[in-house]
Amino acid sequence: MSIIRRTKTSIRNEIICWVALIMFLIAFNHTQGSRLAYYTYVIIYSVNFIWSYYALTLFVFPNFFEKKRLYFVLGSILVVTAFITIDYIHIKQITPALGGSNFRGSLDTFHYIKRALIPFSFVAVAATTSYLNWRSVNRLKEKSEKEKDIIFKELSYYKAQFNSHFTLNFFNFCYNKTLYANSEAAKDVEKFNEMLHFSLKNNSNEYVTLDDEIRYINNFICIQKCITNKVFIDIVHDNNVKDFYILPGILSTLVENSFKHGVFNDESDPIKLSLSMQENILTARLRNKKANRRVLNSTGIGVNEVMEILKLFYPNKHHFKTNDTDREYVSEIKMELTPVG
Repeated sequence: MSIIRRTKTSIRNEIICWVALIMFLIAFNHTQGSRLAYYTYVIIYSVNFIWSYYALTLFVFPNFFEKKRLYFVLGSILVVTAFITIDYIHIKQITPALGGSNFRGSLDTFHYIKRALIPFSFVAVAATTSYLNWRSVNRLKEKSEKEKDIIFKELSYYKAQFNSHFTLNFFNFCYNKTLYANSEAAKDVEKFNEMLHFSLKNNSNEYVTLDDEIRYINNFICIQKCITNKVFIDIVHDNNVKDFYILPGILSTLVENSFKHGVFNDESDPIKLSLSMQENILTARLRNKKANRRVLNSTGIGVNEVMEILKLFYPNKHHFKTNDTDREYVSEIKMELTPVG
């Protein structure tokens, strides 16, 4: 059985609509006679609207509309028949028994049914709109989940290029061999080992602290300094940025791309990364001078992948913009993060 999960917002909107319906029935109630008959009309009419609406949206539509069209037609006929029957008994029998009267009570059966179909049409339109809206949102969520799975598989593929146990043991061997011969080289091996361990240990969909992400970036910069003597990058961040969780790779990928496609050996124009927090909103701004040629070989993971990850994991909680000129490339991310603890 299909189940429609409703959000707090949808429940709130429905409550507002039902309250508006009750107020309308009170204001435009054509029942005359006793006050008991007057208010009984409001109660029964409102309940008749409410149960038929939810019968359609929570049972008939989700279970039969897509594949079992015959059952959908039969279920819809059953709901409308029950709606008209309850209304008929209410107006023709209950209202007079309570000392009241309604102009619809004088209608013959045929004209009464025609008249009752008018309010039911509002129920049907509301239920159809609600279901179609839910189905549209649900399909977007399913598409989003499939895209997430594709990204996970792609990132897992890159991780699978290394056997973590074998690779990490090899780096431990290198560290021990170089520790006494060249302590500086041993420290660099240790930093690279820490980077690799961070990448292999953390799943692509599991959040890490922003402190861990910054440590990874600093280790990456240290390794770059081993490759070339001239590496100039300025990193500025607030102290409280470490108190939040972030999906791994978002910031480090942008930094890596700055080294791949930008100039990092110009002391007068270094790469600049700034991180600042305002409440739980992180603003990350990265700027680099553009190189005339690609500096490093591309791994295939870049800005487009970062944008996809932001769209999937931070929906309506991020803003990503870039400024690409002949001389420089600037990227800025504003995203809502979850605080630690």
